[in-house]
Amino acid sequence: MDDLWRALRADAAAHEPDRELILARIEAREPARARMRPLLAAAAAAAVLVATTLVGWSLRAQEDARPVVTPSDALGRTTSEVPPPPVGESAPAARPFDVVASPDSSGNGYWAQADVRVTVRRTVTALTVTIRIRAAAGETFAGAFSTASTVVATSASEGGFLVYRWTLGDGDTLTPGTYLFAAQFAREPGPRSSSHDTYAVDDTTGNF
Repeated sequence: MDDLWRALRADAAAHEPDRELILARIEAREPARARMRPLLAAAAAAAVLVATTLVGWSLRAQEDARPVVTPSDALGRTTSEVPPPPVGESAPAARPFDVVASPDSSGNGYWAQADVRVTVRRTVTALTVTIRIRAAAGETFAGAFSTASTVVATSASEGGFLVYRWTLGDGDTLTPGTYLFAAQFAREPGPRSSSHDTYAVDDTTGNF
């Protein structure tokens, strides 16, 4: 056994590495490593670009998902509120009256009355009420009246209609309250439709 170890040591001591062969192998590997370096650098740069883009998209998506709080929302009001008029313009004034029109229930087969009730919410200085009764079946004037004492009443036939008109006198007013304007007319017996009878209170119009 000792002889074997001595033989192995002698061979090891006598062995000389082939330096030229080793250098040739190293030089053969170096170009391959050099070619890989640019590829690795490009891959790293691409990875950084992708990561940056993904982060940007994520932040943008989070910002888009946030609710937009407007001043009106913060005050607890809905955004459907009517915006104020532009600077230098005043808001349109609310109509100072309400109107209800209907045929009077006291009519009969020979006589009828059309009523217009005007509820004034604030004092007015100008007002015109008109009732037009279609005269297609023998209708004729039978009178007119109003509970508004400051109006002037007139009547006339115009284009196949009996026209009743009340106008607030110059310098007169109507104070808040409900006022009746009634147009009375005689008629022939039998059914009669009031769908063609109309009324107007200033620029407010409608049918009976």
